[in-house]
Order: sequence, then C-alpha cells, then structure tokens
Amino acid sequence: MVHDVNSNQIISGNQRTKAFNLEDCEIKIIEKHNKPTRTGTVALGYVIYKGEKFSYRQVKWTKKQCDKANIIANKAGGEWDFEVLGKNFNFDDLSNWGFGKDELSFFDDIQVKEDDFDAEAEYEKIKKPFTKLGDLYQLNNHRLICGDSKEEKYYKLLLKNKKARLVHTDPPYNVDYKSPAGNSYSKGKYGNEGKIFNDNKKPEEALELYTKTLENLYKYTTDDCVLYWWYADKNIVINLQALEAATWHKSQTIIWVKERFVFSYGQEYHRCFEPCIVGWKQGKKHFTNKKLANLKDVHSLSFDSFIEVLDLWFINRDNTNDYVHPTQKPVRLSERALKKEFTAR
Repeated sequence: MVHDVNSNQIISGNQRTKAFNLEDCEIKIIEKHNKPTRTGTVALGYVIYKGEKFSYRQVKWTKKQCDKANIIANKAGGEWDFEVLGKNFNFDDLSNWGFGKDELSFFDDIQVKEDDFDAEAEYEKIKKPFTKLGDLYQLNNHRLICGDSKEEKYYKLLLKNKKARLVHTDPPYNVDYKSPAGNSYSKGKYGNEGKIFNDNKKPEEALELYTKTLENLYKYTTDDCVLYWWYADKNIVINLQALEAATWHKSQTIIWVKERFVFSYGQEYHRCFEPCIVGWKQGKKHFTNKKLANLKDVHSLSFDSFIEVLDLWFINRDNTNDYVHPTQKPVRLSERALKKEFTAR
C-alpha cells in the first residue's frame, strides 16, 4: 500500500486494506530516507493487519501526485463520472495517466470561451508565404530559423556564439515517403503541402547530407551534448556511417512504439515503430539529468514513471486530422528527451 503522509491518506493498495485504519495497525519501517526520493518515497516497510503482512510505502506527494496515483491505480477496473472527471482534470493529464482519446472524447462537449482571433480568416489572407532562407524568429526565449542544415552560417546566426547541449532532430528518412493514398506531393495552398524535401536522394547523396549536418551539429554543441537522431531502419547503415564520419558515438537505440500499426504493403509485417539513435561525442562524457539517472528506487516506481526509464517509448501519435507535416511526430517525444538530458541552470 502507498501512504501519503501529507494528506494522511491511503493512495493505493490491496483492496482488503481499504477499510481499516492505519492507527490500528502495526507498522514496521525497514528503510527510511531523510528527504524524499525522486518518486517522493520517504520510507519503506510493511504493515501487519489481522496477522497478515502487507508491503508499505510512505510518500510525501502533492495533491496532483496523489490524484495521478489514484487514477492510474483505478483506471483498469474503475467506473468514471466523465463529467466530474472533465471538470477537475485537463485532457493532457488524463491522457498521460492512461485514458485513450476515445475515452476522452467527452472533452469535445465541454464549452470553452473563444477569443476574437479567427485563425482561418488570417490564413486566407496569406497570398504567398514570405519566410525565406536566413529569416530568424525570436519567440520569447526561443529562436527559430529557416535555414539549410548543411550550411554552417545558419548555425552561427541561430546560436549567436552559444552552443547547444541537446540535439533532438528528425531529418528526412530518404524513403521517398508517400501517403497511404500514394501521394507524396499533394496540392496544398502553396503547392507543397505533404512534400518532404531531400527524401529521395541517392545513397551517396543522403550520406553527404547526414554527414555534413552531423559535422555542423558537432561543432556547434557542447562537449557533453547528447544527440537524439531519428532515422529509417532500412537506411541504418547510411546513418551509422554518417555518425562515425562526424565522430559521434552511438550509445543505443530508442524504439517509439505507436498505438496503431501502419499498413506496410509488400512487407512481411506491418510497421508500428520508429527507431531513434541516442549518442554523444566520441571520447567525451555526456550530460544527463542525475535525478532521472538514479535507479536505486526503480522497483518502487509507479508504472507511469517506470516506463520513462525504458528504451521503449509507448507514446500515441497525434491525431492525423491535425497534422501540419506528413510524418509529424508528437511533441511528447522531444519532451521525454529534454526531461532526461536537461536540468534548469
């Protein structure tokens, strides 16, 4: 069972323990922490109730952490008042805690107050996109540039004498991507919607593109930088050659497991994953978030936290109706990389 000392409530545990009062039980503590661990644990032990022994975990959690644990623990067998659920929790939290998009469709019925901005009307006013190579946008503390990853000058302009500590990039896979309908160049407003540039090169041209990009990334990143490099499995050899040529070390492969498979005609099995190389500079020590690197408490992690330390990432795709890129990846992929390899300075 899990006992939150802040609220003095039993958060989750064996169904037979829900009716008794902890004050009537004998609690044996076998491990104690002076300050909460990353998962909030302050003590481990067991409880004796009517001659039976139950595992016992004492935590110091916020109200949101307690809510999260309760919902995850009861998700499989619980019945929900979705109207109450929608009023007390937001869509993203419930989605991360185990509810599918179909289950959360009731959010579509929740009335929200709209502002006066008409995005569709503004979109129709655009006769021709004006962004061109070299244009730089300052978005609060963030910078976005329209550039060529092979050209060093764009890195200089973007970074302004600074260096990046994390690279999370999704280069063209060089697979000549076509939609399920067989279209790779669908006609959008500007004639390029659905098109992926540099996705149908000869092997030697793709190798040059990857190598030059990785060389620039090496030059404009810190020595402890970590690289997340997405790629197509069929082109693994080209990607590894480029990494080696640019002196990046390949540590391991992350597998993104999607919630649905993609029809893969002409192949033995339908595809439901994409791989990502994780690495750093050869001969250098890489940075990692030490709070997430300590696995001492791994066996007492909640399921939601445990899956974040695996090299299998179970993350749902975005709704394809909302895609603004033909092979769009969910922001949650980069969020996980950022969480693992970054701490606020």
